[in-house]
Amino acid sequence: MTIPYDFSGIFHCNTASYLPTFVLIFSAAVNLPLHPAPSTDGHPKVGVIIPLYIYPGEAWTRIAALRTANPMVPMVAIVNPANGPGSGPDPKYAAAISDLQETGVTVIGYVHTVYAAKALSVVESVMSQYNDWYGVDGIFLDEMSSAPANERYYLTLKAHADLLGFTCTIGNPGTDIPRTYVGTVDTFVIHEGHGLPDESFLAGWHSSYDKRNFAMIAYGVPSIDAARLSTLSAHVGHVYVTNEGTPNPYAALPRYLSSLVEGLQSNNTGALVRPAQDHPSEECFRGVIY
Repeated sequence: MTIPYDFSGIFHCNTASYLPTFVLIFSAAVNLPLHPAPSTDGHPKVGVIIPLYIYPGEAWTRIAALRTANPMVPMVAIVNPANGPGSGPDPKYAAAISDLQETGVTVIGYVHTVYAAKALSVVESVMSQYNDWYGVDGIFLDEMSSAPANERYYLTLKAHADLLGFTCTIGNPGTDIPRTYVGTVDTFVIHEGHGLPDESFLAGWHSSYDKRNFAMIAYGVPSIDAARLSTLSAHVGHVYVTNEGTPNPYAALPRYLSSLVEGLQSNNTGALVRPAQDHPSEECFRGVIY
């Protein structure tokens, strides 16, 4: 479930035409995992993905402090100046993004793809603006399609992201995806909705792939259930849980964000670290002290 976002109060992780079409078609035809299956001797670290759709200020400072105090928790912050990068660079955003990056937070820019209906050239232009104006680490493709036959659209955007030097590309269908999508971006948000997902959903076919391919975002959750969150975290690489609800669950940070991050820090202590070849982008997990 994806909530549209604009700043009126309703809310909402043109490059070369050549693409690795053969790889996509071949992998789909034989159902070949594009990412290796996880090992069975433990779980890698779990990060937090934060929809930071708030103008730079106290909330940003809080995130930087949490990152510094919890160095074993990978952090991704999605920034969204104006339902995209806006009409021009904002010096306050540029400075605040740089400050977060200095603490080890991976900062990615928000753009919505209208379920593969938005022209690729328009999305690519937005991605380039984020790169030129703010020097972000990657891109968050919201309103990502999960319909078969749209894989090429997202492969094209991933190719442009790579061309720009982005190292963390996250797509947000907000729901499950066909297996043929795996590999089109680095990570998929397969749950964005009210309440925590069922473990049976996260532990489905996804278990055949490295869990860092998947993330979850849950809003309207009154309090942290540490045991349940630990169970769910065995199946995803990034989580975000907030007590905030509709119409704008990302208007403020969750009141228990510190507890969430500190709990992940505790769980990540002694967690296994996967070799780099197990996942195409380590940037979504950068800056972690092992």
